[in-house]
Amino acid sequence: MSNFIEIDPTTLQNNPFQMLGRDWALVTVSDPDTGKVNTMTVSWGAMGVLWGKNTVTIYIR
Repeated sequence: MSNFIEIDPTTLQNNPFQMLGRDWALVTVSDPDTGKVNTMTVSWGAMGVLWGKNTVTIYIR
């Protein structure tokens, strides 16, 4: 999808823990077969490094 903008997490000037835990975030998913789109609020998650790669895990209920 060409509408996505890649963000280097090392350039963030805001606290990512506050951004995710207090300010919340949105995640959007679409079904390629039906085209239906669903946007959900994210307020729980984890950040870390796995096999040398920065990772973010979000929990959606």
